[in-house]
Amino acid sequence: MSEIKNYFISRYNDGFIMEADFSQLEIIYLAHISKDEQLIEDIMTGIDLHRVNAADLYRKKQHEVTKAERKVAKAFSFMLQYGSGAAHMAAETGHDIKLAQEFISNYYRRYPQVKAWQQENIARVEGSAYGIPAQSPKGYPLKEGVLVSETHRTYVFRQGDSPEWMKRRGIHTSFKPTEIKNYPVQGGATGDIVPMVLGKINRWLLEEEYTDSCKLVATVHDSIVLDIHPTMVYTIGNGVKSIMERAPEYYKEAFGINFNLPMRTEVTWGRSW
Repeated sequence: MSEIKNYFISRYNDGFIMEADFSQLEIIYLAHISKDEQLIEDIMTGIDLHRVNAADLYRKKQHEVTKAERKVAKAFSFMLQYGSGAAHMAAETGHDIKLAQEFISNYYRRYPQVKAWQQENIARVEGSAYGIPAQSPKGYPLKEGVLVSETHRTYVFRQGDSPEWMKRRGIHTSFKPTEIKNYPVQGGATGDIVPMVLGKINRWLLEEEYTDSCKLVATVHDSIVLDIHPTMVYTIGNGVKSIMERAPEYYKEAFGINFNLPMRTEVTWGRSW
């Protein structure tokens, strides 16, 4: 934990800083949007996804996986969702590139519909590409492509300089697959769901007249931070947890789309953040 969090304390005497955190929101949204049957099953059964991936990576049974091995699989998993390739994953974690490549192969073997969904999005962006009045640093004309999410969020991707291996093949500009893979997941999870839930919490605080004893402080990725009067910790904690875990219901209400996966939430608090 970052030491700087110790400096964030409550405005109330003996008050608490509370953090309500969605559990694996991006992974759950990825399962929803990609409709990968194995990933959906893994989430619904409540298994430890990082332990499963570590077991595949190290060719062990799940109960034999060490904490260190699970940590590696967790880091690789999130980086892969952010669109990282094996070289970047290895460089960022200090592990051998072969291990990262093995993880990627195992992950897509277990969750093939995730890869198919990513490839479909890349094809959509490339298929929608249109010329724009801009050039790369070396003077090559650039294009933009569009991807529209199920919530009608529109992503516009612009080409940039190609990586060296593409340039050697005469392809000097290209879209970044990392952006196309990542943006729809982040946009749906922290761009659509978190603000939607935040609005529900704010309305609940106003309706129950709790705003004198509870302040919404910030959102950090997929968590919500609140400042709580000491007498209201359990009331606010239970209320916020209930609202956040009803997010699938609100998603259907807002967008008319069924969201059939649970959104588990962990609520913690302390004298400082």
